[in-house]
Parts: sequence; C-alpha cells; structure tokens
Amino acid sequence: MSKRSKNQAKKLAAEHHTSLQPETKQGLWVLSLFTLAIIILLSFFDLTGVVGVGTRQALIFLFGWGARGVPVVFLLVGYALVQSPTTWRALQTVGLVLVVLGLSGLLHSTQESTKLWSVVNDGVGGGYVGFMALWPLNKLAGWWGGVVLLIAITIGGIFILFETSFASFKHY
Repeated sequence: MSKRSKNQAKKLAAEHHTSLQPETKQGLWVLSLFTLAIIILLSFFDLTGVVGVGTRQALIFLFGWGARGVPVVFLLVGYALVQSPTTWRALQTVGLVLVVLGLSGLLHSTQESTKLWSVVNDGVGGGYVGFMALWPLNKLAGWWGGVVLLIAITIGGIFILFETSFASFKHY
C-alpha cells in the first residue's frame, strides 16, 4: 500500500470514528429546536432573564406580530423530524423560508403603505422580514399584485416544505 493510500485510509477511519450517526444528529436537532421553542415561548412571559428580553426584542423586530409564531414553527419542525423516518432535506428549509417570507409579508401588508418602514420598530405587521418581503413586490407590482405574489410564495413554500401539490388535495 502506498504512503498516499495509507494516509487516505487513516483519514477515512478517523472520520468514521468522529462523525455522529444520522439518527443522533437528527435527535440533536430536535432537542435544539424544542429547547429554543421553549426558551422563546418563556421569553414572551418574561421568564428567561436578559437572554429572553433580547431574544423577544430581536424576534419582534424581525417578525413583528409573527414573532409569537416562531416557537410554534420550531416545535412543528422538531415534531416533523421526530415523525420522519428520513432526515430533513435542504429543500424543505427553502420551503420553510418561503413560507416565513410570504406570511411575514402578508402580515406587513396590513399596514399603511406610507408607513411600511416606520412600523417595523413598533413591532407590528410582519417586522423587518415582512417589510423586506413586501416592499419590493409593492414597488414592482403594486399593493394587490404584491399580496397575490406573497400568497403564491406562501403556497409554493408549503408545497416544497411538505412535498405536496394541488393534486394531493383532490382526495379531500
């Protein structure tokens, strides 16, 4: 065996011994998501000290009214990981991001168009994320066009997240 192949064999053996099993990694993700969800939920009741205050303020700035949905999302994703025999796929993360962008933008669309930026610091609407999702769409397609696009983005994100389509709904 050449010196190069011996080094490669040692490297592979080291990687095998130091890497975690997929089930362990998935379990750690679930534990992290549930822990974050609980900490965030407790922060809305002022039960997590300085960390909770900072977390709550950051979430309200980012998501406005949607901040209270963040722990619910973490719990649902954690539950999905527990129920899923396979691991979470990167494409599902894209779906989740699209759903969050779409819903945040829709929440922000409830605000007056002249005050879209000023209400971000007030913790209303969809927060900074909602503003960033809504504002360019409003500029390109107008208010109604922006709302229609945000609804489409949200539905598309749900399709990607749950790997479903309109066809799967015809059975209901």
